[in-house]
Amino acid sequence: MSNPGHIHAVLPDTLGASGESLDILALGDSWFWHPLQRNLVDSLHGLLPLTTLMLGEIGRNVADYVDERGSDWNNYVAYLKTYPSIRLVFLSGGGNDFAGEEDLAPVLGNRCSAATTVEECLNPPGMDALFERCQQAMRTLVQQATASNPRLTVLLHNYDYPWPGDHLRHGLGWLKKPMDTAGIPPNLRHEVIKRLIDTYGDRLQQLADADPQRVVFVRTAGTLERGDWDDDMHPKTVGFEKLARRLYAELQRRQLF
Repeated sequence: MSNPGHIHAVLPDTLGASGESLDILALGDSWFWHPLQRNLVDSLHGLLPLTTLMLGEIGRNVADYVDERGSDWNNYVAYLKTYPSIRLVFLSGGGNDFAGEEDLAPVLGNRCSAATTVEECLNPPGMDALFERCQQAMRTLVQQATASNPRLTVLLHNYDYPWPGDHLRHGLGWLKKPMDTAGIPPNLRHEVIKRLIDTYGDRLQQLADADPQRVVFVRTAGTLERGDWDDDMHPKTVGFEKLARRLYAELQRRQLF
């Protein structure tokens, strides 16, 4: 392991002035940027204190990352080119693509208040379209990273299983509101989310299987208990720390750090 480094954000760009070489490039959504909890990047850095640069932003959809007109893609490409010292690219994306009424509604069945199974609550064509879109964007990120530096490793995760309707003190309810609209019975809501998270995990596993020497997928889903969640999208600090330990254990098992 190289000397301990700090976490830097692209804006303001403090990496260049620090004189540190870059070890980890992290591109992600609110699981990397959550301001109210010790988020996933913070928690992993506590175990792997290497110089880390963060790209992305709260609320990002995975398609935003690969939009050639956007700052995420252009910064991602630039830092991969500028810093051959990068050893790990850590990606978090896809969760926002099925959170909120506009995004989740096409995946859910219509008027399923009488449903007794998860299958009755889902729209398979909508699921296929969603996860194909997410997988393709993540594939683009993975291939860009490995083509830029064949020595680095790409780390992927598939979040965990939140509880729609829990901890709504923040007044949000990203998962609850679209499920209310679709009439999904309360006893099936957690299982519906589990199915979506697992299906996305299968897509990420395919990316890892295509390049097993350089792409690591950790199926983080199933790590957290119900009390580890802060709202219906984000864990508490203790939850993020549990997830970071899962990720770190896999990196150690593979003797990558």
